[in-house]
Amino acid sequence: MTVTGQTVLEHAVQHRLSQRLEHGAPPPEPYVVSIRPVHALRPSECVDQAKVIELADTVRCKGHWTQPVPIEASTGLVMDGNHRLQVAQLLGLRYLPCVPLRYDDPRVSVACWRTGQPFELRQIFQVVEQQVLLPFKTTRHHFAPGLPRTEIPLDLLMAWQPGRNDVFQAFPTTPNLAQQQQP
Repeated sequence: MTVTGQTVLEHAVQHRLSQRLEHGAPPPEPYVVSIRPVHALRPSECVDQAKVIELADTVRCKGHWTQPVPIEASTGLVMDGNHRLQVAQLLGLRYLPCVPLRYDDPRVSVACWRTGQPFELRQIFQVVEQQVLLPFKTTRHHFAPGLPRTEIPLDLLMAWQPGRNDVFQAFPTTPNLAQQQQP
């Protein structure tokens, strides 16, 4: 069901945000994008492997990671982006840009994919406790405002090592122009 081109969930989230602003509440905090190790992220739903391969080809062709993966901050559970997590593993990425959030964050809403009704968060936390995956397309997350975009070279996500002072050591450097001109 849509309300002027929006799903009911999107409309409800936008309404909630506008009410907060009308009542003098401060605007939502900006999102933070952080780099997290792929091995520390936990999938939450099953994926369509054909879609993973198709998406991996798209990402490989672009050469950049353009969409950070929203994760539950304390557990590393993927909120939305289970296909992208599988793509990262398929491409051999060691790190991923992520947006750490909490389910009680007012910018996060979760609905049942099939019905559009609010999703029982208890089921998501059972995934964490029981280490099982929800079926494919169980949850639909909405973030308001929308999540930021990134443009991080895949080579950097494959080679970056935390603790280095110069993250850009993964990139070739060019000699200083003044040094080139000396006889």
